[in-house]
Amino acid sequence: MTEILKGHNKLNIWGEFKKEQAAEDIVNLKSWLKIEVPNPIIKYLKDFDVYFKKNKILLEAWKLLFSPWIDKNFYIITSWTIDIFRYTFDWQKKEIWKARAGSFIWEWVIFWRFQKDVEAIASSSVEVFALTKEDLALLEKESPEKAMELYKYIIEVTNKRLLDSWKELANIYEATNKIIELAKNWEKSFLDIMQYLKSLLMVDYVTFVENHPAIDGFFFYKYSTELQSIWNLNKKAGDEINKSLSWPYEWKIPFFWSGKNDSVYIVPLKNGKSLKWFLIAWKKKWMVTDNEMRISSNIWPLLGSIVENNQKESEKKAKEMSKNYFDKGMSSI
Repeated sequence: MTEILKGHNKLNIWGEFKKEQAAEDIVNLKSWLKIEVPNPIIKYLKDFDVYFKKNKILLEAWKLLFSPWIDKNFYIITSWTIDIFRYTFDWQKKEIWKARAGSFIWEWVIFWRFQKDVEAIASSSVEVFALTKEDLALLEKESPEKAMELYKYIIEVTNKRLLDSWKELANIYEATNKIIELAKNWEKSFLDIMQYLKSLLMVDYVTFVENHPAIDGFFFYKYSTELQSIWNLNKKAGDEINKSLSWPYEWKIPFFWSGKNDSVYIVPLKNGKSLKWFLIAWKKKWMVTDNEMRISSNIWPLLGSIVENNQKESEKKAKEMSKNYFDKGMSSI
């Protein structure tokens, strides 16, 4: 930090103190650090308590604030934390965000969109303002300056969220095309697909686990990016792998190659009623981000279909080879 600041506008922080330059140095430092305008929600919480006291809700831990469907309230969190969940493509519930004090939830109510696609649950005792369009209209009428500052902040945050969403969509589109292209030459490109997923998810390593085609519930480790090879690993999995596994996983039983403090997430590659593969990704002592989870949730159905189709092709080739070998053997007798 010292070295960085030495070259920035010659800020006089650790040198001789000069009162006349202190104010300018502080302004320059704030500008360099890009300190943003304070969140007006936190700034006006006491004032909001006057306007919206009758709209304050107290939720006990694990109580539902709202579920996916129609809800006409705009929510402001005034204390503690709300956990936000989204359902994945296979109806697993995945936590995607924690809304803390000073956060707002579902600003789209302001723009007349009332259908929510997420679930909100209190992670502890929480206080929340549940506001309707009429409540916000009252704030606009009685304190237009506060309302304007609040809306500017909401729009700024919303625009950032939309920008992040567009980036995710671009990543999903690129990843889909890349995987489809690699899958055209499956046998030679399987390792490339794994390495691409490893890079896409920014994880340290990726492992594929297969459910034995003849014995339901019998799992074995099939491939891993740690091997740098597409040769089968074929190591039997223990109780750590079972059909009930889903997105998040708290480290209790070690997976093959995983470390005690690794972040692990597991995705069942389902195709219809069948379950043949799991994909397991690790980050060594690091968190898997919501952005990575949302991108990956759009990739798994595609990858599951590719795996399924190529397994069928492999089984078909194996049967043809066996039949040819048998036919040739019989004809030579």
